Amino acid sequence: MIIGIPKETKDQESRVGLTPKYVKKLTKQGHGVVIQKGLATLAGIPDKNYIAAGASVAETMDDVYNSAQMIAKFK
Repeated sequence: MIIGIPKETKDQESRVGLTPKYVKKLTKQGHGVVIQKGLATLAGIPDKNYIAAGASVAETMDDVYNSAQMIAKFK
């Protein structure tokens, strides 16, 4: 399964659907994870941490939604 994690659209929202720790667990189980570029900047987590955990990076929210089978986010 490919899991997508888009950035939150609410102003100053720093929560994310999954942290790199859980992305790593999912990728070790054979799942794909795609994040939106700059996903956790407000939380102080650079994209490189997600990449190191096995995620790929999409430029836009639409790219995340179009490539994922499931979305993990806050609302």
